[in-house]
Amino acid sequence: IQSQPLFVNSVGDTVLDTNQAQTAVSAGPRVGLVRRIGCADAIEAIYFNVATFEGDASLPASGGPYTGVNLADLPPFDDFNAVDLVTTGRFQSAEINWRRWSGGLMTWLWGFRWVEWNQATGMAYTFRTPNPFGNGFLGSQTGNNLYGGQIGADMRLWNTEGVVRIDGIAKAGVFYNHAAYQRTSADFIYPNGDVEPAGSASATDDTVAFMGEVGVNASVSLTSWLAWRAGYSVFWLSGVANAPQQFASSDLVENTGSVNTRGSVLL
Repeated sequence: IQSQPLFVNSVGDTVLDTNQAQTAVSAGPRVGLVRRIGCADAIEAIYFNVATFEGDASLPASGGPYTGVNLADLPPFDDFNAVDLVTTGRFQSAEINWRRWSGGLMTWLWGFRWVEWNQATGMAYTFRTPNPFGNGFLGSQTGNNLYGGQIGADMRLWNTEGVVRIDGIAKAGVFYNHAAYQRTSADFIYPNGDVEPAGSASATDDTVAFMGEVGVNASVSLTSWLAWRAGYSVFWLSGVANAPQQFASSDLVENTGSVNTRGSVLL
């Protein structure tokens, strides 16, 4: 998660940043079909889904009160006593590629890909000094749908006559991020539990994005047409809307905002 200071102490030092809510390792299924066409060509279709990336962080237990920064211009965002920050994310992808074997260890590929990256960030907070509200919640949701072409290569790293093999793969492409959106809102909560909406902002935008993927996969052939594969992949997205960056681009007093699509994410 990109750095985004949210709270500072009395001397201006950052005490809570969104990148403190780093997520744990997440896993998900990748299902693929490959149809060979002749000796050197093949077409493949792949779907990949990792439903939940979760992370959390909190303000230090002592050293307050703290002041909020870049928090959607919503008063009274000062004199904080406690804040619990939670982030969640979802990544899924579908692609179809044409593959061409070079005759050696390398197979080249090019095709079309759709990528979805959705993220949410929420903060439950309480104030140090009693006031009419006592506590509240601020949250933002973002969504990105990327469509575009990609090129890549699949390289055979190790092989035991077709039974067990290890491959390295790399792909990259420029994408159209269609209708990237953000929805930011806040609520004040009275001591008796009543909730008062404090403002909301939403917006959409179309922009250009980039995604790259590198990975290593080990495969075991079960039959002539079926194999189990396990691997580890790293994805880099840029030109996307991430939830924490939307606080600074929202004004919940005026209920207006824009989408910050200059974010990036490493998965």
